[in-house]
Amino acid sequence: MDNDQIINNPPEFTEQQVRTGLRANIAAACFAMIWFGITQGLPMTMMMEALGASGVMIGMLSTLNQMAMLFQIPGSLLADRMVYSKRFWVATTLIARLVWFIPALLLLFWKGSAQSIVGGTLIVVGMSALLIQSSAAAWWNWMANLIPESERSRFWSIRQGVCTSAMLFTIGAVGWFLDRFPKGVTTGFGVVLLLGAIVGCADILIQARVPEPASTPSKPDTPLFERLIHPLRDRNFRTFTLVMCVWFFGLGLITPFTMVYLKQQFQALYQHLSWIQMAGMLGSIGTSFYAGKLIQRAGLRTFGIVMLLLSPLFSATWFFLDHSSITLTVPFADSFTIPRFVLLIIINSLLGGSVYMSVSMYQFNMLTSIVPRDGRTIAMAVHWFLIGAVACAAPLIAGQIKDILELHPIPLTLHHGMPFDYLHVLLILHAVLIWLVALPMSKKLKSVETDMTVVKALSHIFIANPLRMAREIYGFNGAIISTFGKAKGVVTSSTEIAIDAVAHSTKKVMDAAKRVKRSAKKTKNSDTQK
Repeated sequence: MDNDQIINNPPEFTEQQVRTGLRANIAAACFAMIWFGITQGLPMTMMMEALGASGVMIGMLSTLNQMAMLFQIPGSLLADRMVYSKRFWVATTLIARLVWFIPALLLLFWKGSAQSIVGGTLIVVGMSALLIQSSAAAWWNWMANLIPESERSRFWSIRQGVCTSAMLFTIGAVGWFLDRFPKGVTTGFGVVLLLGAIVGCADILIQARVPEPASTPSKPDTPLFERLIHPLRDRNFRTFTLVMCVWFFGLGLITPFTMVYLKQQFQALYQHLSWIQMAGMLGSIGTSFYAGKLIQRAGLRTFGIVMLLLSPLFSATWFFLDHSSITLTVPFADSFTIPRFVLLIIINSLLGGSVYMSVSMYQFNMLTSIVPRDGRTIAMAVHWFLIGAVACAAPLIAGQIKDILELHPIPLTLHHGMPFDYLHVLLILHAVLIWLVALPMSKKLKSVETDMTVVKALSHIFIANPLRMAREIYGFNGAIISTFGKAKGVVTSSTEIAIDAVAHSTKKVMDAAKRVKRSAKKTKNSDTQK
């Protein structure tokens, strides 16, 4: 076996075993995303709202998931000491999925109070999140050892595409299904959670068949405290981590309550809410077409500053919603009427989802570029540990604000007659945190020579100018076509040269062979005559 094979394929397994394992991983990821979409997304929030949970209780869903990030550090330390981490991951994660049968069965068969279901669900959320976060590092370590280096980018891109498709299907199907039940009936949520628990367990059982190469356990000589504090000694890492703490705190203020607000104030259908979430995901997918090019052109630091600057602007749409409807005419089809707020928020989600995903791309790119090479796993865990510690308080604070303002409304009215509500207060707080806290700190990050100025970068953002967007995409595609054309020309000419060289060499060899044969024949005839 040569060196390339040693690097690209785990020596314990054949290439076919590795490829079969990777296909199983992608198949399992579909089930994982269905489980995630049900237990971590819209259905859970809407279930809590339907059960009459308070704002603080709804906020606890996000708080418990954020607090669970605190277990990433002990989880990463444990993963570093393991030769085989698959069994640990399978055991902890399977339990994390099995506990979801509890709220599903309570919703289907419990005859007691709704508050008992709310309390039991929160306990399940906390247990599940704790187990998942404690074994997350073990899973990443397993995947890093299994996926061949030459296949890594292709594997993750295919996996991401499959996962996104599964998530879009789940959101749409669940929204449609929940609308089939009368208002106030929670049976639909029980069926959805039961399906989520079954599919979640199927994910783990499929993943258990994926092979696991052996790891080399680390034996650090540095004391634990020094290992944890080491990445924070880097000013750039420390500043960027604080920026992301503020960013996630701001998200925690608004994310748990936007759909609740639409359901309570506009009586939105679950299908409407699923459309909005799907629009946000489609906007996120669209980010991949231009974000990478913008990062290369403007520089990572400037790209992040611009996206942080733009993100709160999409909150403005929420101040202009009302109860009116809009009639749309589709070519070659009948006209249909849609609530105005649904159309506005769908458009807002398409654009806003793109910008918010760009901030995530900024985070992952910046984090991998500034994290110290020594102790990278621990540094990543410290980054997410601090984010979880800071951001976990945001949903509780937002829930408290919701409960207070519902009892003591602000005597203000927006221009179309809608009341100035708790969500508007949360959106303003979100914008203040991003613009007045996160943005100034992000400017303190070390600049790179290739970074554009912020003003110049804004002028190059596609969505800011439709004509520029069309021109840039056309130019980008033209560049790709031109590049392929040049590459094709080079390959063609190279091939022709190679063929000519081979033909010429072959001819020379054949001529030489004929000469040798004639010479041998003459020598034989000469010997015979003698």
